[in-house]
Amino acid sequence: MHGVCRPAIVALIGVCCFAAQGASYRIANEDVDRSQIYWGDHKEFVNPAEVRHEEVVRATPEYEQIQNRRIVRDTARYWILLSQASERARKAIEAVGDEMDYDLVTREGYLQGLETPIAADDITAEVVAKIVESAQAPQEG
Repeated sequence: MHGVCRPAIVALIGVCCFAAQGASYRIANEDVDRSQIYWGDHKEFVNPAEVRHEEVVRATPEYEQIQNRRIVRDTARYWILLSQASERARKAIEAVGDEMDYDLVTREGYLQGLETPIAADDITAEVVAKIVESAQAPQEG
């Protein structure tokens, strides 16, 4: 009897591990904060990631220009550049998420703060690298 149980237990462990690897997640509509979700569908995802958004925005050439030229927050130029920095960050987040097969990218800590926490990989460094790469690429047009 002991010999029969061992293969059954091993098979059960294998099934549990396989199921855990392919787990599908969702964020309940009442828990959704769209300002915390940068890319992907919160209704169903398997491979989530997160970024430190402020760090990503600060890596953009537009934000660097704000800092280097000491552009004042109360000016239209500041808000135009900040908007451009945010757009560049969004595009980089989307590109890295897609390239690395992530299907949801959120602000750091958002998924862990849900009632049922969800682990996510931090892809901030990869997104910053994508921004640096895009800033060094020759401009089209």
